[in-house]
Amino acid sequence: MQNTGTILSTLEPETLMQFSRSLAPLALALVAATTTLAAQTTDSMKHDSTMNHSNMGAMHDDMMMGKPASFSATNGHGATGTVIVTGKSGMQKVEFSKDFTLTGAPDPELVLASGDAPDAGSLWVKKLSSSKGWQSYDLPASTDVSKFTKVLLWSKSHNTVVARADLATGEMKHM
Repeated sequence: MQNTGTILSTLEPETLMQFSRSLAPLALALVAATTTLAAQTTDSMKHDSTMNHSNMGAMHDDMMMGKPASFSATNGHGATGTVIVTGKSGMQKVEFSKDFTLTGAPDPELVLASGDAPDAGSLWVKKLSSSKGWQSYDLPASTDVSKFTKVLLWSKSHNTVVARADLATGEMKHM
């Protein structure tokens, strides 16, 4: 197989000039397309500085459904940090802040509810992967988060809510 340099060296000078002239528009189009793509990428990566929630970990979502809600401990357990429901590309998540901590609950489960305790309309999301730090939990695609006002952390072994956060305090915000 011959390389490009060998092939081009066999062409007559006039043929080589015609070939070079025919490539010029293609080269200009390639440069223009690259410049446009770079500008679009830069624009899409800009963040609205009013939505900088530094304590929410690596959150780069299209939409926030409310403000970060602070956890409050219940029934003698300890809880700190915030939680927020986010949405991106049709995927909804519950995200805990990097300063989240929960103490005194050996088996906490994440529950979305419309009251201070789980009921038949509550959504049992998942057992927490950790009792501290940033974490994110996917919600089922069919979830209507507008019908929930609370994030509850439930302990099966204690059969009680060990922490709660009120989601009803914020309005929809776009990032």
